[in-house]
Amino acid sequence: MRLSDGALIKRIDTGIGSVAEPNGLGTPTLYDANGDEVYDAVYAPDMRGNVWKFSLAGSDPSAWGIAFAPASGFSNGAPLFQARNGSGVAQPISARIELASPPVGKSGIMVLFGTGRFFAVGDNTDSTVQSFYGIWDNGTRVAETDRSTLVKLNITESRIEFRGVTPGPGDLTNARNVTPDKPSEMPIDWTIKRGWFMDLPTSGERVIGAASVRDNRVIFTTLEPSVDPCVFGGTGWLMEVDATTGTKLPYAVFDTSGDKLVTAADLDISGVRIGVGMVKRPLVIQGSPVAAKFLSGTTGEIQVERNRTFGAPLGRESWRELRR
Repeated sequence: MRLSDGALIKRIDTGIGSVAEPNGLGTPTLYDANGDEVYDAVYAPDMRGNVWKFSLAGSDPSAWGIAFAPASGFSNGAPLFQARNGSGVAQPISARIELASPPVGKSGIMVLFGTGRFFAVGDNTDSTVQSFYGIWDNGTRVAETDRSTLVKLNITESRIEFRGVTPGPGDLTNARNVTPDKPSEMPIDWTIKRGWFMDLPTSGERVIGAASVRDNRVIFTTLEPSVDPCVFGGTGWLMEVDATTGTKLPYAVFDTSGDKLVTAADLDISGVRIGVGMVKRPLVIQGSPVAAKFLSGTTGEIQVERNRTFGAPLGRESWRELRR
């Protein structure tokens, strides 16, 4: 719609969804492909697991529309990708899509998102396997729905000494790592692969908040719903992995020692437990000598996780008065 008078400029209908089988389009993410400060494309997810790309290239609205030609089941135009778990079940996407740089030497963009929802009746007990994806948009759609063109990653959990506390045998796991299911697929061969995915390992675990990308690292939270009123709706994990490959970063990004710094002395892990209830999206702030992630949860508390900095600081960090 035109801001000046509210007039409709263009209406683009995906054609997916009806009164009998309702659908819902998620928050759009705008993309300027050539740096001219004019958006060329819009990415948006829906409740059927579709990742839509709408082309806004050119100044003629009549040429705007779904970026990919119609295909089987998509008479108005096809999505970039359709998220389905290993059982072939479509995975709803309620969180906004985030974008990151493409693989080195490649054009296009990495499209990052998690699946799952938590707003409809029955969602809190839904145990359908949900996932987090990194899809490379190189200008063509990913037609396969069996994940054959994606690299599979595995999430493993462990108990580590965390900030001076050694967990007992019955304590919960407190650390996660992400590794390729087939090490031979790393580094990713982008001539045959279009991205990566990781299934969330806990029953009912899902992603309901948008990811953040800093220094080509993708940061996201997961939610594990609970019917126990003492855990404020649920708990989850804070994850940080490589945005291009989805794998564990080759350096420490969390303060595991508890000295409020992130150095080579800290353990190299991919995720830590959230201790403040449900968190949709952390506030990520750059700093020196460390950055930080602030997690505001349903317990009413804020969890602060020190973070490896996101590259060289930009601009002046502080000042002091020299003379009056």
